[in-house]
Amino acid sequence: MKEIKTFQQMYRDGHVNRREFLAAMGALGVTAATAGSFLTSASALAATPTRGGSVIFASNLHGPDDTLDPLLGTSTIDYTRANAGCNGLIQIWNDMSLHPELAEEWSVNSNATEYTFKIRQGVTFHDGHPLEAADVVWSMNRHIEDGSPSSIKSFFALVEEWKAVDKYTVKLTLSS
Repeated sequence: MKEIKTFQQMYRDGHVNRREFLAAMGALGVTAATAGSFLTSASALAATPTRGGSVIFASNLHGPDDTLDPLLGTSTIDYTRANAGCNGLIQIWNDMSLHPELAEEWSVNSNATEYTFKIRQGVTFHDGHPLEAADVVWSMNRHIEDGSPSSIKSFFALVEEWKAVDKYTVKLTLSS
């Protein structure tokens, strides 16, 4: 236990990074799940995140039609890439409850044909461009425009219009 506390302090002091800490725990015979729990001290959780690095991901399904365009995705790896690099207006959690993501709040009219989304301010694209309602409308309209190659176009069959109400408000109108 003394060695674990020593490495915890070294991690808190910035002498070892997370990967080095987990490697040391493995060398001490501590399982990865247990080692990860040793990193959740208050000081570790309060630490400033380090940006950058890479993630290595493997999939058993890929090929020549792989795409980074979420509109064209058809395989597990395409969906994984899209979910890793793109956000939705809301999140649907495992218990089917709805939670804000790019939309900080939303409302629905009494017959569920109009949805109004308030877009979270301060969100930026990778190039620093701020997210605005017009960006959401552009993205969503790609699925419903004539000749759209969207792999999920049928999910949008009831959509009549996506409209930017103001700079940070989007309105979705459905036919029924």
